Amino acid sequence: MPAVDGYQRIPFSEGSWTLYAEQADTTRVEYVQRVEPGGQVSQWLSDRVGVTEVAELLQALRDYAADSRSTTCGDDTSDPGLP
Repeated sequence: MPAVDGYQRIPFSEGSWTLYAEQADTTRVEYVQRVEPGGQVSQWLSDRVGVTEVAELLQALRDYAADSRSTTCGDDTSDPGLP
């Protein structure tokens, strides 16, 4: 992305997800992320925001999986909530 005055870009961010089937109804999720926030953002603050965002994403995935409409896989364009 091009630089924009007044905004600090994150110069480096990478992550990976690994999902492990633990039981028939349980999945263990491992998320590894490395971020260099750049600018004057403290690393501890960047880490805390990252943890919060991952927790919110996992809760959204739990909610989606619990929804009866999520029993099929694929591109379901009939649901207006899907992109």
